[in-house]
Amino acid sequence: MVEAIVLGAASLADNNDREIFLAAACGGNPQLLAIALQRLATLDNTKRTSTPPPASLRASAESRFTDLETLLNSGERLGENIGRYKLLQKIGEGGNGVVYLAEQQEPVKRQVALKIIKLGMDTRSVIARFEAERQVLALMNHPNIAQVLDAGATPKGRPYFVMEMVPGTRITHYCTAHKLGLRQRLELFIQICHAVQHAHHKGIIHRDLKPSNIMVTERDGTPTPKVIDFGIAKAIAGKLPGETWFQANEHVIGTPAYMSPEQAVPNSPDVDTRSDIYSLGALLYELLTGQPPFNNGELLRQGFEALRRTLSEQEPLRPSAVFAGRSRNQATTTAGFAEAEAGWLHTQLAGDLDWIAMKALEKDRTRRYETAKDLACDVSRYLNHEPVSARPPGFGYRLQKLVRRNKALVAAGTVVTLTLVIGFGTSSWLFLKARQAEQQESRLRLEAEVAKANETSLRQQAEARERLTTAVILVSRGNHEAAAEQLALMSTPPDRPTLDGISALRSVGSWLAENSRWPEATKQYLNLLKIDELDNAGNVTRDYLACGALLAEAGNPQDFDQFRRNALVKFSSETNGVIAGRLLCGSLLLPAPPDLIKASQPLGKYLETWTDTTGTNDFSGWNPIPISLWDYRQGHFQDALDFSVRGLDKQEPRTAYAATLDAIAALALEKLQKHDEARAKLADANEIIESRYEHGLKHGNHAIGYWRDWLCAHILLREAKAVIGTSALPEIKN
Repeated sequence: MVEAIVLGAASLADNNDREIFLAAACGGNPQLLAIALQRLATLDNTKRTSTPPPASLRASAESRFTDLETLLNSGERLGENIGRYKLLQKIGEGGNGVVYLAEQQEPVKRQVALKIIKLGMDTRSVIARFEAERQVLALMNHPNIAQVLDAGATPKGRPYFVMEMVPGTRITHYCTAHKLGLRQRLELFIQICHAVQHAHHKGIIHRDLKPSNIMVTERDGTPTPKVIDFGIAKAIAGKLPGETWFQANEHVIGTPAYMSPEQAVPNSPDVDTRSDIYSLGALLYELLTGQPPFNNGELLRQGFEALRRTLSEQEPLRPSAVFAGRSRNQATTTAGFAEAEAGWLHTQLAGDLDWIAMKALEKDRTRRYETAKDLACDVSRYLNHEPVSARPPGFGYRLQKLVRRNKALVAAGTVVTLTLVIGFGTSSWLFLKARQAEQQESRLRLEAEVAKANETSLRQQAEARERLTTAVILVSRGNHEAAAEQLALMSTPPDRPTLDGISALRSVGSWLAENSRWPEATKQYLNLLKIDELDNAGNVTRDYLACGALLAEAGNPQDFDQFRRNALVKFSSETNGVIAGRLLCGSLLLPAPPDLIKASQPLGKYLETWTDTTGTNDFSGWNPIPISLWDYRQGHFQDALDFSVRGLDKQEPRTAYAATLDAIAALALEKLQKHDEARAKLADANEIIESRYEHGLKHGNHAIGYWRDWLCAHILLREAKAVIGTSALPEIKN
């Protein structure tokens, strides 16, 4: 049955015809419709063949479509009366119904908008729900909300709603057509927030806020936004075909691109006013960038489960990052800003507006704005150059806002201060001239140096954020080479990068390591360590191990020695066995002097007690490598050999872990004067490791552990060759 429906829809060229056919063919079954939509999208994305669908299926599809056309043509006609309303003109059609301009004939004559819901709905339950909701809707009285006036059913049994007539254009089209500037768009948005706040105060949640439900009309040349369809979303929840997403049991409602994550959970009782806050955030995002956070068509094609995961887990780009990859002409065309303003949009969005939009779009609703009023107030603060609540406030940030808000007062204060300083200097000149001149010169020189340093730091941070944002976009496109070029020009890492930025740094560092570009990879991982320490990002020890391996391979020996001393002191009290093992390996990859071995004692002792000496399970994978290497560096060669052999019994053959343990065992056997056995283990390690390096690290799994583990094995193999000798080994290919 599904195949017949999909083939029938695919045979129609017009998308509207496809939508009508699918709605009728699925018989109001939302699960069947969702499956059909997903399969139709898959069919459209494959290569079309010249083979037509089977004649029987095509005839069945054409028959059902003909029946549907007959049913639709039996609908309402212009001039017809529906209750006390006369249909004058069809003015719109959306996913859930058709909107007519109508004339109310009693008790007063006036023009209204009459919305007739499409076929396939349970009229009795819809009207019952709306009648209960209408009593609450009547309490709303706000200049930016279009009032719902009446409801009923047509003679053919289709529900309709009567609303205040709002002659205008949807807000996004209006902003684009009139090329509204950033301030004008934000002022319209603030009015919308106040309208939603009014509804929330009355206990009403819209649940389907989107640009098509916000019309802009002009009064005396001034644009005024109006929110429409309040309450209708709740009254017809779960029954809308087309653009609005639905799920069985009438518990999911909304348009995916503007729908909060909690709305995408079937049967969720947790949809509250903060769901509208998310939708307002999506609207703000589109007003700023010209596109919603997620593409509505792509979300619909994904299927329900993939859609839910996207809304719950995937973070959209910050608004400023959207513009980072656009030219001025693209910004003008896509977002509808004037060309003069499009040139500096990226700079304007980076900072406060990024913070505001992303706080409204938080996945966790407890971290969003509490109310629509709070969101409106933060936007107003931005327009008034005041600190916004969405951004963690610092002294410098607040001082910057104070100066911009009170330019005249600050300038006057500066003049007064200078006058006092000059007066004091003049009165003291007779008896402190020489001393004062010296002190003033020293002070001015220090202030100039501090100002220059601050200016340099701010410039470097701005440049770093810019380059990191560009790198994020390039990595998302798979262009690691260009991303590496951007990051190489970054003199210092940004102090508060996004998670996307941290991920891009790690991805580029791994890519450089996989291609044996050791100095460049080392630089990126040193940048990561700086960020990890500032933000406590949770990857400190993993990055320490990777950075240790890179410094040991390509860094200056003095740099590696200082690095591992700092690491052992910093984490000397670590009480997690996995972390202790990573730190020991990263620090002991090269021979260590006695004082450094002594500094490793706290970590090694803990690792010794943590390791299961019975050899069950804990000797698989990475676990036996740190304790074996630590025992070898201490001179406990028999213990190092025992741990290596027990670990090798648990390893998969020809892996980095097996090769590393072979190298450590070879070193220990040589120290125990078992030369033949040592050379045999060295040959095993050499054959595994050099065959991997012959093909390059970039072949295979790209996880960080992949290249890092092979690099650690290669470093220890090189030491074993130096200790044992390579005269009996086969020719080495590098």
